[in-house]
Amino acid sequence: MTIENPFGLLLLIQLAEECCGATNSKGEHPHMVLLGPNAETAWVSNAGSREAAVINLTSGEVENIIPVGKDPQGGVMTRDGKWIYVTNHAGNTVSIIDVKQRHVAGEIRTGLGPARIALTADERSFVYNLQEGEGAGFADVAASRETGRINLPGRPLSLSLSRDCRTTYLGLQDSDQIGVFSMPARKTIRVIGTPSGADPDAVVPL
Repeated sequence: MTIENPFGLLLLIQLAEECCGATNSKGEHPHMVLLGPNAETAWVSNAGSREAAVINLTSGEVENIIPVGKDPQGGVMTRDGKWIYVTNHAGNTVSIIDVKQRHVAGEIRTGLGPARIALTADERSFVYNLQEGEGAGFADVAASRETGRINLPGRPLSLSLSRDCRTTYLGLQDSDQIGVFSMPARKTIRVIGTPSGADPDAVVPL
């Protein structure tokens, strides 16, 4: 998990319920973390310094610092471990990172405030929430461009896909609702109300 006092990455041993180490991510406000190929590295989005830090999980050393966009947030890696897509919340872009070469190979313009991101089952496209745009966006992987958006009744803080990648769930924290939309149809199919003040965040489909 990432920590912000001091800035860094904390390593935990789950079964032992103890901390086994911490490392400095060499940047400001480490926000989210993604495991690299074979779980040998951790890719940390340093939101405050516009970069992704690649940390060796054996040595704890930072191997690379990769400049990305403004306020990097969530990321997702392709199954073959070749590409990582990182949202840049304040930059309104998605950075395409070449994992082997460890540099940004391209960029996709998005709507306002992308933060969480997920690949479809066939990995031909991905979806991301748009916090400031009160919606979600879709992008084509091969074309490296946004292909559509849907509107939601509030600012989606989180985004998660069902196991079959056909349904997307978004926590609309400021309106105490959960938005549900169909990936194939790219339209909202349900809005679920939660108790006032519940502030729904992440949704975990079972």
